[in-house]
Amino acid sequence: MRATLGVGLLLVLPACSFDLDAIARPGSRDGPAGDGGADAGACSPASCQGGTCRGGQCCRGCFDGMRCQPGTEVTACGAGGVSCATCDDGNPCTQDGCASGTCTTVPITGPCPGGICVNAMCDCGDAGEPCCTSGPPCVSGLACNASQTCGSCGAVGQPCCGSMCASNAVCNNQRQCVACGTTAGLPCCAGGTCAVNLSCGNGSCVCGALGQACCGGQSCTGSGVVCAGGMCAPCGSQNQPCCTGSTCGAHLTCALGTCQCGDRDQPCCGVASCAPNLICNPITMTCQCGMVGQPCCGVSCSTGFACQFGNSCSCQAQILCMPGSAFLCSCSACTGAPGFNKTCNDTCQWGDCCGVCPNDFQTTCCPG
Repeated sequence: MRATLGVGLLLVLPACSFDLDAIARPGSRDGPAGDGGADAGACSPASCQGGTCRGGQCCRGCFDGMRCQPGTEVTACGAGGVSCATCDDGNPCTQDGCASGTCTTVPITGPCPGGICVNAMCDCGDAGEPCCTSGPPCVSGLACNASQTCGSCGAVGQPCCGSMCASNAVCNNQRQCVACGTTAGLPCCAGGTCAVNLSCGNGSCVCGALGQACCGGQSCTGSGVVCAGGMCAPCGSQNQPCCTGSTCGAHLTCALGTCQCGDRDQPCCGVASCAPNLICNPITMTCQCGMVGQPCCGVSCSTGFACQFGNSCSCQAQILCMPGSAFLCSCSACTGAPGFNKTCNDTCQWGDCCGVCPNDFQTTCCPG
């Protein structure tokens, strides 16, 4: 006797029309929320591979109408910059989740309103199951007993009905029905099902390891594993979720819950790779734009510099290089950096004052 529950629709959050530039975003100095702090003027299909430009920002997760989200949560699921979806099918006998930007459902066991979960449906009236509250309480040949279960067999602590037990029990080697599926360590129920936030592994209900459900829906065990979308997933590598404490592997940074590199102000990918229109600073090993000798950030440069010479930032006035100054030229004076005590000379190299001047801009420091 089955009670089929209605399945709710996935809700897609519409994108709103307003000024996204008014919203601050993490990982950036001044722009709206986006994917890892990309400059508003720099987003294009070429620089936003695997994502979608949203208000001038590269979004590789999902967009909730106001900002880009990681796209790994049940309440905000999606990938490639699509609108976020809410993963809720309205069925008490399934566990909703989000994996790789796609909503998922997993059948679970346990009680449901008016019955018990069997094959992703709320059921009542069969042997060992709760008695139905409407219509006949049990199927033909069974009666509702004092424990409000149908029949004299099949429930936990009762003999097996042949080799069968109720959906919240399994028949053991002693032909007795024992509890299953409700807590970690118990046998899996029929069909390899367990309660919410548990997975069936080698015949037992488990949680917390890679590929298993998150214990309590929140935690995982071991290093390199994090709870994402209700499941324990690998973390810390490029484009994987950030590990506990927002940590990532070498040459990566945690941005919007994902380990990333190559975007503006992020670590350089690999040896010295950055997204288009960015350059890897070999001193800081971060991707940059907008300073003298660097690519323009879209069509703009930092204050005092102009985007010219074919997408390169240059000074708008004579560069002053004072003897004994260090590392970086500005349009008014050389500015120092701790640990870099290089002086101005006529040999242009990266890291000294001359080395960051454009080759075709003549000054006493950089004679061209």
